[in-house]
Amino acid sequence: MEKRYLKIEGDAVSLVTERIERIVLLDDFLGEVQKERGFISPILPKDCRMFHQSGTRTTFVVEQNPQVRQLTWTMESNENGNSWKLAFPYVVFLISFSGDAIDAGNTKIFFRLSPLGNGDDKLQRCNLANVDSNAGICTGSMRVSLFLAGCQPVPTGFQFIGLASRVI
Repeated sequence: MEKRYLKIEGDAVSLVTERIERIVLLDDFLGEVQKERGFISPILPKDCRMFHQSGTRTTFVVEQNPQVRQLTWTMESNENGNSWKLAFPYVVFLISFSGDAIDAGNTKIFFRLSPLGNGDDKLQRCNLANVDSNAGICTGSMRVSLFLAGCQPVPTGFQFIGLASRVI
């Protein structure tokens, strides 16, 4: 199939003949492009620095800037809890999903004194009470499920993982 048209550039007029090799549907073309690209990225959480997906497993690295945060600890003997305002350094979360649900056993929290530069940067252990020695976050009886499909906003960091430590 050939297509002919006039092309005007400056003072010159050209008769152009284009030869069309093949026509395919846009959806088919985009599907092939995605195969070449490797994967389809979900909507990334705010402050997401890295992303990895393998099968149904997805991991996000989210970094939050240093800031003052209010922590409230509640216990059975003190239902209102005690609150403290503490200055936090950069907080780095490794947030893992299995399908659409957070994999709490593989979700971790770390501190840094400077922003992340690459995947080889050293991370410091977090000293919060609900974090174990392997940086795992104890969510207690709280169960979190988060859907990545559609245009749902994806909360990050202390807004959903730190709920167990009542960080606001």
